[in-house]
Amino acid sequence: MPLVAVGGRVPENHALQLKQIQAETGKTESELIREAVALLLGKASPESCMSTNRRLSKVEQQLARLQRMLLAGATEG
Repeated sequence: MPLVAVGGRVPENHALQLKQIQAETGKTESELIREAVALLLGKASPESCMSTNRRLSKVEQQLARLQRMLLAGATEG
């Protein structure tokens, strides 16, 4: 399916959150915007949502591990 350019403005906090999601998922801004529009239109690919959820789960696991390491280091020192 051919892609067409669309434009719009979002609140600054949304743009910052989008950048954070980009960093966490490795997806481009365009990919994330396409997913968001697809979700809004009820046409999101389940595989895409599952992929994002898997990536988020990995990040959450890594964060929990880092928190445990920090807490262990704080109690030793």
